[in-house]
Amino acid sequence: MRQIQAFLIIFVLLLPIQIFAQQKTINSYNTRGVNIFRKTVQGERFLDYNDSWAILIGINDYKYHSDLNYAVNDVEAVKSLLIENYGFEKNKIKVCNLNNYFSQNPNSKIA
Repeated sequence: MRQIQAFLIIFVLLLPIQIFAQQKTINSYNTRGVNIFRKTVQGERFLDYNDSWAILIGINDYKYHSDLNYAVNDVEAVKSLLIENYGFEKNKIKVCNLNNYFSQNPNSKIA
């Protein structure tokens, strides 16, 4: 019984630390090595996607690998996210749906 109580106390004490550790601020935003921050006149940092382009490729059906179920749908979701949350222009996002590419091009070496 004491072990269960000790575990619960430790769990309750550590839970807020885990929650705060998962929250991301703009200063800790993971950009995978690409610097996309700009500074305002006041010195505040912000994400800058002006004049950015995106190429999104979705492939569900593979020739030599296990098929995926949602890659094509995920591409559409990422496109919406880029437009709505990051200010990308619709005409600067190119979507390539290669779902049937390999059945139409059986000699392709890509897959």
